[in-house]
Amino acid sequence: MVRASFLGVGAPEAFVIAVVSLLVFGPKGLAEVRSGGAPALRLRQLTCASFHLQIAKNLGQTLRAFQPTIKELQQVSQEFKSALEQEARLDVACRNLLASSQRTRRLAWMRQRRRHYHAPTSTRP
Repeated sequence: MVRASFLGVGAPEAFVIAVVSLLVFGPKGLAEVRSGGAPALRLRQLTCASFHLQIAKNLGQTLRAFQPTIKELQQVSQEFKSALEQEARLDVACRNLLASSQRTRRLAWMRQRRRHYHAPTSTRP
């Protein structure tokens, strides 16, 4: 059986707490405790809102302080990317040149071998 609970306090425990508090404070005292808790709750809400506002303000100031660094990192990243792209283009061009050079040497070697095998043989008298 699954029970719903809030902070580990289920329905039976909440009922026991309500009965004990009613016995300790009485009906009038319980109303006073409840009404005294409302200002404390409002104060906590205001304190939390102020805290959140202060955090947002400090975070905004911190981000503004880092803006030049962020822009510089973006610029360096762009420069690095373009340098890599240029290097890649040079690398491809060098590979193409090397492959072309190897093809030329291979063709020259094949022509030489062909001439050697197909050269007219001298006849002996």
